[in-house]
Amino acid sequence: MAASKDSPRFLVSGHNNPKLGKMVLKGPRTGWPIYQLSLEERATCPRSCEQWSTCYGNAMHLARRHTPDAEFLRYLIAEVTTLCRSHPEGLLLRLHTLGDFYSVEYVYVWGSLLSQFPQLHVFGYTARRIGDPDPETDRIARAIDVLTTNAWDRFAIRTSGTRSLARSRSIVVDADPQEPDVIVCPAQTEQTEACASCGLCWASSARDKTIAFLKHGMKTRGPAVPKAANDPEPVVAKPVRQATTVLADNPGELKTRDEAQAVARKVAPAPGLRSGQALDFLWREWVRQGVKYLEGDGVTWGGSFWIAQKDTATKPDGGEWRLAVKKGRDGKDGLAGERGEKGLPGPAGRDLTQIGADGSKW
Repeated sequence: MAASKDSPRFLVSGHNNPKLGKMVLKGPRTGWPIYQLSLEERATCPRSCEQWSTCYGNAMHLARRHTPDAEFLRYLIAEVTTLCRSHPEGLLLRLHTLGDFYSVEYVYVWGSLLSQFPQLHVFGYTARRIGDPDPETDRIARAIDVLTTNAWDRFAIRTSGTRSLARSRSIVVDADPQEPDVIVCPAQTEQTEACASCGLCWASSARDKTIAFLKHGMKTRGPAVPKAANDPEPVVAKPVRQATTVLADNPGELKTRDEAQAVARKVAPAPGLRSGQALDFLWREWVRQGVKYLEGDGVTWGGSFWIAQKDTATKPDGGEWRLAVKKGRDGKDGLAGERGEKGLPGPAGRDLTQIGADGSKW
């Protein structure tokens, strides 16, 4: 938790959040930088939030939460002002990665900032609902509704966890409900990579649609399968396999899996390996024509890293292979199995597009 006077900054670049993204990549806001704000979850949220006990903040131990103390608004206004002056073309703020609107005054501050800076645009979600038994939550929800109703294109805040609203909703579901007015988050169904390349939640065309978020992250589309009363509880197997990855100075010296596996056992035994327990070896090399790869093998191909989904002698093409790392740090793809353009200088081993087959940097 960070007190206002001790925080280096409130608004953090979306570059630090792979689910969000650094800048808008789609639509009329393309090129705008994205920033995010996190407040202390639960302390700023209504007790009626349906995700109170399952908040994804439970798994975000390293996120810096900000406490809305006596100095918070003063520092926030100053920081937003600086950002807006630095980005006159436009910027997008995500409210809130963690936390919620905690007071009517806080909502009014955002209304004032929107009036002062035409380049400022906001999107996000709130568990504050009109009609909540808690009077303060009801007042906050009504203040938010005034802004979303009159300025949706700049204050796209969706109300979470309810189907009673006619518009601007978001819900959490176990599976795609297959309803015409409900759209499952495209990033969770692998149709796009992040908010930056999507834009659905703040799009005017989707204002009257409900955005559904699948529980427990990425899942496939499909209707929920009803559970019969006499169905046994599923048995979840505990992972017992361990793996070691070998990085050789000269990969050409390792001609076979057996040679590399011997090196792995010699220089990097799996921690906690019990006597008699097999070592699950992860083999990685540059793809070679005619080589038979086993399920789980990883290869570099076309500037990307692929993992075999079954035993195969084919080149990675997405069929029997899964694309694990799409690009190198320089953001450039290799083409047709050839080396891509020369990337940015950097330490060997940090960018797949910069390492040649002889282990030297390209």
